[in-house]
Amino acid sequence: MGGWFIDVFVAYFFKAAVRWLRLAGSAVWPMVNAKVTASSCPPKVFGCSSAEIAYSYVLGDHVYTGLYEKAFISPSSAQEFARRFTSGKTLIVRVKPNMQETSVVRDEDQHKLMN
Repeated sequence: MGGWFIDVFVAYFFKAAVRWLRLAGSAVWPMVNAKVTASSCPPKVFGCSSAEIAYSYVLGDHVYTGLYEKAFISPSSAQEFARRFTSGKTLIVRVKPNMQETSVVRDEDQHKLMN
């Protein structure tokens, strides 16, 4: 049983590190309003739980999509987080300059919603 708990924490820290690397440098990228298209907590095979928020945003004549994944130790925390992002809700994303198909969601931006 103890090995299972270790797997959860290892997976959590790995996912958190990957997310941190993806966010590096994105604080200066332009902010864009996006719309949530779906949210879920996929069943875990091993490791920690996660919430996935699918979104889309429009720049010029193009529609882009992205996926915001956040790791949680507790399955109930992941489910609670995903429930906050209902389809159609506005989300702030940062879009990489000169690579508009690359976007990230920064938790700290969500209080700046540009409605």
